[in-house]
Amino acid sequence: MDNLASPSYPLDIDYTAVNDFTPNHGDWTSAGPVQNVIRSGNTFTLELAEGRRILLSFLSATSFRLRFNPDPAAVYGPQGSPAVVKTDLGPVSLIVLENSQLRLIVDTGSMRLQIDRQPYRLRVFRGSQLIAADTPSYNLVYIPGHFVIANFRQRPETALYFGLGEKAGAQLNKSLFTLTQFNFDNYMYGVGGTVPSGPGPLNPSEPLYVSIPFLVEVNPNPNKEFAGAPYAYGLFLDNTSQSYFNLGSNDYSNMDGKIYYGALFGELDTYFLLGDHAQDVLAQYTTLTGRSPMPPRYALGFHQGAYGYYDHDRLQA
Repeated sequence: MDNLASPSYPLDIDYTAVNDFTPNHGDWTSAGPVQNVIRSGNTFTLELAEGRRILLSFLSATSFRLRFNPDPAAVYGPQGSPAVVKTDLGPVSLIVLENSQLRLIVDTGSMRLQIDRQPYRLRVFRGSQLIAADTPSYNLVYIPGHFVIANFRQRPETALYFGLGEKAGAQLNKSLFTLTQFNFDNYMYGVGGTVPSGPGPLNPSEPLYVSIPFLVEVNPNPNKEFAGAPYAYGLFLDNTSQSYFNLGSNDYSNMDGKIYYGALFGELDTYFLLGDHAQDVLAQYTTLTGRSPMPPRYALGFHQGAYGYYDHDRLQA
């Protein structure tokens, strides 16, 4: 933890390896109790101790935005990063089923959110089926006086995880791996201490060029407390600093039954997108961030024809 950010943003931001971002040691501070709830349209402000706030905004019947900055003086402007181009993802009509000292329950007709208040905890249901759940008490965490922040979720044993941009590794399913978003020119994999251990380009913890902090959970056969019909949801972490996704890897501590995501700086600005299948989630995500036209074919050929040649001798060979 010694190399994590101090209370003033440094001019030079050093790379922090996945096993040096360590919220699972359990020594970070939790969000704590929700002292008050204020509603304005489709947005709920959850007031915490010492002036801290969580903002919950519904974007459609199947999507919401959750924001938390541990700085009590933080100003929540409407726009996050330029990655988001549209936040109106569809019509939504909210029914507040309960707003008590114990919990806030809001139903959209397609999903139901339950926010426990003593202490804070978020759960998402589709009908009676649990879809996503924070870990019981140690979930939304930070270090006072620093900028680091993370959120823990329960990991269903049948869940599969996909996405997160360009990553090393031999498989699309990223379950049980730790990944980081940090555009990095690491020509000689394994040199420079960028990951805890090998095996070079087959290590998903290797940071590469394309950083897209968008995670898709697909659960084709939910069981136990998540039992019910298959589902999928997407989680977009709109944070431009180095971010982390631990999907059950015991790289530095026991992560059985849980995942976390977080970042070195800024707020935890997350978009939750619910669907029956991955394609339903992707349709919402590409509405949120916009759809890019395909580049011309020759652009792909030029890139692949020159990829990996980082000195004259290798090019000639």
